[in-house]
Amino acid sequence: GMAYTVGGDRRALRAGGPGRAKIWTFPPIVGAAPVDVTPSSPEIFRSFGMDIHRDADGVVRLFIVNRADAYHGVEVFRVESDRTLTHEQTLTAPNLINPNDVVAIDTTRAYVTLDKEAPSGGLHEILEGILERPTGRVAIVAADTTKIAASGLFM
Repeated sequence: GMAYTVGGDRRALRAGGPGRAKIWTFPPIVGAAPVDVTPSSPEIFRSFGMDIHRDADGVVRLFIVNRADAYHGVEVFRVESDRTLTHEQTLTAPNLINPNDVVAIDTTRAYVTLDKEAPSGGLHEILEGILERPTGRVAIVAADTTKIAASGLFM
């Protein structure tokens, strides 16, 4: 077995740096050092939630939420036999705003929590939080479509 984790330097991002996320793998050995297995694609990678999916053929994929500058989406990486990662696809759509957590449904679809309706970084997003509005949603995202499965949630 192998454990995976993802994270980014959000302080560097806020300070104007790249803040690119990394994906690490950990062997199940006490004291083992993490290994950076982050592929070069996508270039802009700002991670949030992650899920691991194993398909019927035993192929393992990581689904990782990415809040890049130009889009918000879910990056899908295939885990190769040598434990390197290959970026297979990006699941995104115009109404996929503020994705947070992800649960893979199959190799091309995932449930994604959307914690706010307003785009991130603006006054409307701040007001949603302050006013504690039930604007959270759960979406089903595929290659280029998003369908809202639940709405009106407090997140």
